[in-house]
Amino acid sequence: MSENHRPCVTVIIPVRDEARSIGNCLDSIQRQTFRDMDILVIDGLSTDRTLDVIESRMADDPRIRVISNHERVVPTALNLGLAEARGTYLIRIDGHSVVTPDYVERIVGHLKSGAYAGVGGTKIAVGGSSVTSKVIASALSSRFGVGGSEYHYAQEPASVDHIPFGAYPVELLRDMGGWNETLVANEDFEMDYRIRRSGGLLLLDPSMRIFWKSSQTLRDLGYQYQRYGRGKAAVARLHPQSLKLRHLFPVAVLVTLAGSGAAVVIVRKRWPLLLDLPYLAFLLAAYLDGPLRKSSRRSPWLVPAVLCTMEMSWAWGFLRAFWQKGPGGANHDAYKRRDLSQDMPL
Repeated sequence: MSENHRPCVTVIIPVRDEARSIGNCLDSIQRQTFRDMDILVIDGLSTDRTLDVIESRMADDPRIRVISNHERVVPTALNLGLAEARGTYLIRIDGHSVVTPDYVERIVGHLKSGAYAGVGGTKIAVGGSSVTSKVIASALSSRFGVGGSEYHYAQEPASVDHIPFGAYPVELLRDMGGWNETLVANEDFEMDYRIRRSGGLLLLDPSMRIFWKSSQTLRDLGYQYQRYGRGKAAVARLHPQSLKLRHLFPVAVLVTLAGSGAAVVIVRKRWPLLLDLPYLAFLLAAYLDGPLRKSSRRSPWLVPAVLCTMEMSWAWGFLRAFWQKGPGGANHDAYKRRDLSQDMPL
């Protein structure tokens, strides 16, 4: 691609230590029916073979470039990509994701209409070979797991509050000042919130599909959802109006469970445990959900284990953010030590 050519689309891919996934991600982008692209991989100082995989693709595709992200956090990666973007439109695709061949073409069609400030598709979680990973993926596609986050399960196009791995006009993003680099997570939701406040509409088109490698273990899921909770707390400080009742559901559950347990010890009676019955009913209803039950096979305990891990970790991260010092109410340095994957909000 010549330096004077301005491509229609810049794709930015934030990565760190994604050697197992980045090849498939780049393959899905290179197979797009829409060809006029600038592909920027923003690498957070990977220590595995991520760069080797990328360089092997660069040898055959001059559209691919690599930019180093010394801060190793997602908002910085996104802003580095925005600064270097040559395209009219910018699309974020994460290194542990693959997209369908017409993904970019559909996005360009929507954005060229001028009706929308941002466009996103359905985010489909993909598990691994273990039963635990399959239940996690199923929970991430269920209302019991993700509540009102429609981009996990929507069936019809709609104007929404937030889109996953969003696509936007480059000039709009630059006018908005880029992503907020004080946030450890939820930076994409915060950007969408500012765009909506400026009058822009966001389109969720379920015919555009993103296949996203989800957490494979309960431990990783717990870390992931703690980050989500911390990010949500930070965004709530910046934009209190962005917080909705559904966001506080996990916090209410955690406080209720902790309170009932403490009350049992203090009064030496079991009746405070009655306060836990609504949540137990929620977990039972989740297990009776067909896809969740089917994914657990002969390990029915995994459904409540996964849901509790998601909700309690999110709530704990949200509450901790109000007591921790640091940018956006969280410890930025601790976040840098974790990978750049799994950073979508609840």
